[in-house]
Amino acid sequence: MRIEIQAIDRRASEIQETMAAIRAALEQVVDQIARVVVRLSAKTRRKQPLSRCVIEVHLTNGQVEIVEERQRRSGAAVRRALGRIWKAVAKR
Repeated sequence: MRIEIQAIDRRASEIQETMAAIRAALEQVVDQIARVVVRLSAKTRRKQPLSRCVIEVHLTNGQVEIVEERQRRSGAAVRRALGRIWKAVAKR
């Protein structure tokens, strides 16, 4: 499983934490996954920061699953997106 993280204005430690969370969350379905692409971005909406996490999982059978999550905190967005993507991949 290859993991690619595309993030702007993120600390290296935050990217490493995200990578570790992805590996831990998807370890049970790693044999079904060829590649994972994570896009992290932040925007200010109505004077409040809003973090966006898009996780794109390319499966070994050629299918692609995409999940998008928006939360105030980036960690919460990543955790919720990982939970949703795990459920989508586990169903296959």
